[in-house]
Amino acid sequence: MLNKILLLLSVAIISAGLFGNVYAHKSEVIGDYKIQVGWMKEPPVSSMKNAIEITVTKATESDKVMSGSHDHESHDSSSHQDHANHVVKKNTGGISGLSKVIEADVTMNGKKTFLKLVESRTNKGTYYGVYTPDGTGYPLVHVVGKIKNTPFEITFHPEKVE
Repeated sequence: MLNKILLLLSVAIISAGLFGNVYAHKSEVIGDYKIQVGWMKEPPVSSMKNAIEITVTKATESDKVMSGSHDHESHDSSSHQDHANHVVKKNTGGISGLSKVIEADVTMNGKKTFLKLVESRTNKGTYYGVYTPDGTGYPLVHVVGKIKNTPFEITFHPEKVE
């Protein structure tokens, strides 16, 4: 019995230690589309050049079911899906050509920075906005725009900058 308790305790401690190293992108379903936001380089570190990564794809039926059925047009997204078990792979179904119709900004420690979004050449539907955090803290990423005829405005809470 004591061995089982020690084993469970060991697994819990190891799991907690690994939790900080997972893929920490957040996603939200807006109509027929899924918007995913996170850091290009994880974990984000103060004073190190990085970028906010925004990927827009068609939402699958599974994505829609997982997101629930509430209106997202002006949602502040405090309940984004975490992708802790997400396997990073090349995006083959991204929505291309949105860099001029979506805008993004990062607010951290009271300072707002507007991002210039550039679409990846190799991963269509993925957009990068270069951002170098100038301190530690919890950033907010605000994304607004229109995908086809679907307007949206959402705020994401990506991983803490160390």
